[in-house]
Parts: sequence; C-alpha cells; structure tokens
Amino acid sequence: MKHLNTLCGGLLLASLFTLSCGRFDFNSNTDQEDEHLAYRQGDHGFAGTVEGTEALIAIVIGLEVAEVLVVDGDDKIYERFEVELPEDYALSFENAVGAGISAKYENDTYAGEVTLSNGEKHSFTAKVIEGDVAGMFFILDEGCDRGKAEGGWIVDGASTQRGAMRVQSTFVDTPVLDSNTVSHDGTDYPVYKAAPPPKGGGGGMTVGFPDVCKTPTPAGPVNIPYPG
Repeated sequence: MKHLNTLCGGLLLASLFTLSCGRFDFNSNTDQEDEHLAYRQGDHGFAGTVEGTEALIAIVIGLEVAEVLVVDGDDKIYERFEVELPEDYALSFENAVGAGISAKYENDTYAGEVTLSNGEKHSFTAKVIEGDVAGMFFILDEGCDRGKAEGGWIVDGASTQRGAMRVQSTFVDTPVLDSNTVSHDGTDYPVYKAAPPPKGGGGGMTVGFPDVCKTPTPAGPVNIPYPG
C-alpha cells in the first residue's frame, strides 16, 4: 500500500521530546530569529520524488543540521543522512560508502542530486509539504540501538506513502504505516515523527508519537498516524 486515502487535521505532535542519542542529536542553545528556514518549512518539512525511482525524499531542517530520508522498500532504498546546515541552507554530505546528497535551497524548494549506496545518482526536487497528513516518520530500537532494526516512512502532501525497514542490515517486507507502531517478527516498534523546532522553543529538531485517527480505506477503517 503506497497511498493514504483520507486526511484528518492537526498541527502539533503529542508527547514531544528531543532525541539526543547518536545521529539524532539536534539540540541547539543558540537563539535564532524567525527568518531561519527551520521556522519557514511548515509543520512537516520538505518532500519530493527521486527521478528514475519510485522513492520519495524528505528533508526536515533543524537549527544546525538537516535530517534527510530517501526510501522505497520495494526497491531496497533506505538512505538517511544528518547534514550540517550552512548559512545558505545548502545540503552537502557523503557517508563512508559514498551515499550522500548535494542540493541547494531556493524559493521554498530543495533541488539537487542524491547518491544511493549502490552508487546510482538521481536528481530530485523537494518542496514544502502542504496538507495536514504528511511528514517523515521512523522507528527506533530501544536505547537507540541501530543494530537490530531501523525503518523510515515518508507521507507527502498528496498522501502518497513510501517506506523501508531493515533488520540487522537486511531489508524485510515493509509494514504499512497505519498505526503508531509497526510490527515485525512479533516485535512492535513505536513510530516517531521528525518535526520542525517550535517557534520560541529551545531549538533543535523534535519528534513525538503521532496521534492516531480511524481512516476509511477500501479494506475498511484503519488507524493512521497523523500529527496533532
């Protein structure tokens, strides 16, 4: 399933907190003016398509770093980058296996190129997401242990969903994001949402449990996680 069929409203996340372990350390004590891009990306950040693939890309801007996610479990695509943010908001990063991103920001849009772990290079364009149901979602193993399971999902402004999940670095069938948890092999993993920092708050990128709404689908009502 790659599409959500119904929208329901909301803006803020429940149970907000700031992650500060490993790659999710987005804390910043620096006071920023409202014109910082972190405060101009709406409630969900940016999302777009990756040319030549069925993958989606999502970008959420913090005060000092950006979180980038590229996913499509059907094609075994799962790339996640934490990118230091310069003053012009350009994104430039390459990890140890050569995967990375190079993109510029202009007119509420990121445009550039993403390099996948297999060496393929693909152009992309990502715009500020409009709508109530959207964003970057992910799971974390207890204690921020990435060795067991990791996964990410993107829901864009058209309610299109892409996701990918790996267990011990091996791709598994990607669960549909239709609850505030996803399950694999008898284990439930809580789902979190990457969210822009709140205005007037302490800065950084925050995540929290999505709220859940009963949503009609062709298969009957299901629980869909929504912000707010």
